[in-house]
Amino acid sequence: MKSRYVLAVLALLCFPLLGSGCASKKAASRDQEVVVAQERAQREKLDMAANELSAMIYFDFDKQALKPEARRILTRKAELMQEFPQMTLTIEGHGDERGTTEYNLALGKRRAQAAADYLVKQGVAPSRLSIVSYGKDRPQDPSHSTAAWAKNRYDEFKANY
Repeated sequence: MKSRYVLAVLALLCFPLLGSGCASKKAASRDQEVVVAQERAQREKLDMAANELSAMIYFDFDKQALKPEARRILTRKAELMQEFPQMTLTIEGHGDERGTTEYNLALGKRRAQAAADYLVKQGVAPSRLSIVSYGKDRPQDPSHSTAAWAKNRYDEFKANY
């Protein structure tokens, strides 16, 4: 009889311990779910910002001057870069098929540099920007027309994070 009494008391003492172990596991699981949800939300924000940062800007024939529309787009890019300091941006300059390879590489570089200079003036650190020129090697439209050439005079932007 004594042994049954001792077993019953031990069982009653151990029962609350079993429940508390489950509660801490549930709390840890909830904490982990919250962290995962926060990371997912931050990743979605970064993806949306990167998508917006990818908007291209276009140039007139044989020019690297920024058009008003390009300035508006670049101003928004600068705002996003300030909002997401972990992001860097690669600016790729392009030209149409007219002119020599060397000329278009130099023009593409000047176009990319014009965009980078504008972003720096808007407060983006130069260390967060890199430029590259592809000249006429990567046309958006491979056709040989005025409309195609206009599409191929652009800066492309790639966000990295």
